Amino acid sequence: MIVKRLCDLLLAMAAAVVLAVPVLLVAVLVRLTSPGPALYWSDRVGRHNKLFKMPKFRSMRVGTPAVATHLLAGDMSFVGPRPALFNQHDLIALRTESGVGISP
Repeated sequence: MIVKRLCDLLLAMAAAVVLAVPVLLVAVLVRLTSPGPALYWSDRVGRHNKLFKMPKFRSMRVGTPAVATHLLAGDMSFVGPRPALFNQHDLIALRTESGVGISP
């Protein structure tokens, strides 16, 4: 378990170093092509059903309503299941019932 966590952290740090310049470039391009901030802070449900703010590059206009993503897209494979939106009560209940996001 410790080795897996260490590998996850090392991979994340390597990805951060490699992707730093492209991330900054995308942020600048988002700001140049539309008004508003480059990042959108989405309320998500994480481990133990606690809310957290997940940063995302803004790809839609400011003020667009939140839509249940589990009805639109699949799971992320690198980091696990896609974090639920705060308003996805059915998905949160299913994950809680199945033990998803609860440490052993």
